[in-house]
Amino acid sequence: MNSVRTLLCLVIMLCLAACSKQSKSVPLHKYTSSRYGFSVTVPGDPEDHGGSFRFYSADRNSVLLEIEVTQLRPPYSEMPADSNLDVYQRAYKGEPGAVVAVKSIALQDAPGREFDITSGPRAPSRNRVYVANKTYYFVEFNPNTPGAAELANSFQFEFPVQ
Repeated sequence: MNSVRTLLCLVIMLCLAACSKQSKSVPLHKYTSSRYGFSVTVPGDPEDHGGSFRFYSADRNSVLLEIEVTQLRPPYSEMPADSNLDVYQRAYKGEPGAVVAVKSIALQDAPGREFDITSGPRAPSRNRVYVANKTYYFVEFNPNTPGAAELANSFQFEFPVQ
């Protein structure tokens, strides 16, 4: 009886090992937007709507990451970066029913803010806003979507930040 049980356990372990080898992770590649000066490591190229990018999972069933790039216009382009970020902090916190945790962040010397929205019309969502070279970079993802945070963490500027 023990030998049968041992043999059965061995067969099950071999099957599980074979299954895990078959479920390979999706290969990622570096997507670079030379026009907007950023890169991100993703499973596929985005839908590009002229400054607004949507990156999907490999099976294209879920949105993993959204990036929007917007030039700062006067008078905002003349304001310090932190003042521009304060505007977004007030806006996110001012939404009805929103529960928003905010922290200051930086990427390659560009100041930013991270908004973790856990309640309200945009929840769940994590939004990172950076100000670099008189441009806003919005990086948005659902922290509950597997793999989305890793993709967002791969976001980089492809130019010297001023």
